[in-house]
Amino acid sequence: MYIPLNLPEKAIDDWKIESFQAEGVKYQQLTCKGIVIMANTPPIVAQYVHFLEIAEGNILINGLGIGMCSQYLLNKASVSSLTVVEFNKTVIELVAPNFAHYPNHRVIHANAFEFEPPKDMVYNLVWHDIWTLYSSKNLQEMDILFEKYSKFALWQGAWARADCIKMKIKEQIHHNKH
Repeated sequence: MYIPLNLPEKAIDDWKIESFQAEGVKYQQLTCKGIVIMANTPPIVAQYVHFLEIAEGNILINGLGIGMCSQYLLNKASVSSLTVVEFNKTVIELVAPNFAHYPNHRVIHANAFEFEPPKDMVYNLVWHDIWTLYSSKNLQEMDILFEKYSKFALWQGAWARADCIKMKIKEQIHHNKH
């Protein structure tokens, strides 16, 4: 799956949106201090395919990133509303204006662990995407978020959850051998 982005190249403080080409295809990435935080490249998009394909109705995403999920979901007729919770104001300043023309898109500056959805709101899907690295340590935060949002979500998923579980299993196996 390819999700084209057409974000203006821009920098605020240590954060940048940059474009690059690989095999004749234009991609974009969000970097902080030169470290890639998010990009719309095939290996990264592959982590989102299941969520993006099943998404419909009212969606909540914790983590804006480069706006790749917003781009895809806002062009999907079965998505009624998309609420994105983002903690980093600079990321919001860089990315959110590109989606301001969608009436069913809302970006909220808040911490995913503290955000409280409106009373009686139920989201068809909630996607948690607040991590930049794979780590088995992410699983504890994922569990906290899954518990917190369980009363607001019909379905939940998290970026790289399966990879984090595999890492934890390998760590446990390694620990048991020694």
